[in-house]
Amino acid sequence: MQDVLTDPAAWPVFEVGLKGDAKMAVVYRNMQDDFAVDYLLCPAPGAHCVNIATIGGGSLGPGLSWPEINGIARRFPDAAERAGALLLLAPILGDVEAPAQNAVNVVAEAIRTVGGVGPVDELAEIIVSDNLEWDPAEGVPRKVASSSVLRSQVVGIRSVSGR
Repeated sequence: MQDVLTDPAAWPVFEVGLKGDAKMAVVYRNMQDDFAVDYLLCPAPGAHCVNIATIGGGSLGPGLSWPEINGIARRFPDAAERAGALLLLAPILGDVEAPAQNAVNVVAEAIRTVGGVGPVDELAEIIVSDNLEWDPAEGVPRKVASSSVLRSQVVGIRSVSGR
């Protein structure tokens, strides 16, 4: 799977559908000397996407808060889709209050739901608390993150290949 995600000949894209035509797109940008993963909020087809976070190269963040990521994931009725959405967006978690909001337990359950075994709780702790790509934000209002698009109903996750 790592070879597929990092192949310079392909830029895998995973989309999490939001209400209407809006979506979150996770793009594995596989440039030869500048690999990164971009997390984009796309309000409508043909509209300019907003870069919510980038991991790798020149990281950009802090991404999304725990209530935003968990809220998007919880809108999925199917447990496997809910877990997939949560884990797809978890790398851009930039919220120092997430551990106090039961995030470690929710992430651990998501890992188990998609078949994770072994030290799942320890991995969840790293995802939530120890693996921040940037300095976490505290008490910083973020207009993009509180937009109605992110609070909208999520309608699906799909994989799109190619550039």
